[in-house]
Amino acid sequence: MSDHVPEMLMTKALSGLNLVDGGGSPATLAGQLSRTKGPTLLVFLRHFGCIFCREMLSDVRKQVESNQGFPNVLVFCQADVQEATDFFARHWPDVTVVCDREKEFYAAMELGRGTVAQMFGPRAWACGLRAMVKGNLIGFHRIIGDPWTMPGLFLVSPVGEILWQHEFDHAGDHPDFSALSQTFAGLTA
Repeated sequence: MSDHVPEMLMTKALSGLNLVDGGGSPATLAGQLSRTKGPTLLVFLRHFGCIFCREMLSDVRKQVESNQGFPNVLVFCQADVQEATDFFARHWPDVTVVCDREKEFYAAMELGRGTVAQMFGPRAWACGLRAMVKGNLIGFHRIIGDPWTMPGLFLVSPVGEILWQHEFDHAGDHPDFSALSQTFAGLTA
């Protein structure tokens, strides 16, 4: 992975939810990243039927709502705008979302497909129990997107420099979001 978001992604016209447009121009990733002076956490979801995606959204939302030091969040999904509207109305209505049905952003950020072990191995099952204990249940959403896609998390500066990323070992892996604010603060100080 490069240490910068590919330039073609920075200037690509976006569709999604709650995007800031370019003053009459289409919304771009560069425009979304420059909304605030600080970094933005890019959250790449697997698919809408994924228990771990709902858990990640819930965990990140809690941090945003309770911690002023948490970075701006931009969520990527493999859905069209209507599918995203329906899903995020239930899970996080005011989050900014990029709809990437063709997975162009996923591919450019080198988020590939997982293996059987990464999707269904013992560590993924254990994380499934963790997600269910947090109130995320299986089966409430139909699968929208490629269920084999691995998730992604990238902390990105306003000019597209990748400051941090989480390497996912399996579908249910994700960092302790409550500890990340200190990490993020140290990276941007």
